[in-house]
Amino acid sequence: MSNAAPGSLAEFRAFREQMNATILNAGNLTINRFFALDGRA
Repeated sequence: MSNAAPGSLAEFRAFREQMNATILNAGNLTINRFFALDGRA
């Protein structure tokens, strides 16, 4: 995945960023609303 050590925080953050984009692009209204609320916190 990257040059970071396996299981590193940087690797986790990169994975989560990729998965968040995948989830948001799925077009699920409930999940999109949750992310919108979560982002305001």
